[in-house]
Amino acid sequence: MWGAATLGFSDEGMLKAVAGEAVVRLSDFNPQELSNILVAYARVGYVHIPLLEVQPDPNFTVLTVSMH
Repeated sequence: MWGAATLGFSDEGMLKAVAGEAVVRLSDFNPQELSNILVAYARVGYVHIPLLEVQPDPNFTVLTVSMH
């Protein structure tokens, strides 16, 4: 998805299908992969509510960055 979004490819049918599949397979993604998908959708301006409402695995490692 990230590559397609970088190229400006935003076929609505494909975006909807990939997002739906991502929701079903959420546990298959690591945090970076999930982030890449969400950034790709943001880049093309496509909103898929079920993808935005998913609850990631509580075992995801969350990294925080402090800018001093």
